[in-house]
Amino acid sequence: MSGEACGSCGRDGEDLETVQRVYLDAPAPGASERGHDATDDSPGYTLTDDIEQWCPTCRLTFPHLPVDPS
Repeated sequence: MSGEACGSCGRDGEDLETVQRVYLDAPAPGASERGHDATDDSPGYTLTDDIEQWCPTCRLTFPHLPVDPS
């Protein structure tokens, strides 16, 4: 084990990768099937400011963006 833990689930692991967490925005009541009304110009997601290390399971399960660690 590397001694580091996944920033999402806390599991110890060696195959951690650097990611930025993404929160998907829920559509407002009455919004179109696409999740946004015609006047809504938001992207439909929110990026956190935190950069984390995630295990393979969390990378497969949760929305995120890969981050170049350099």
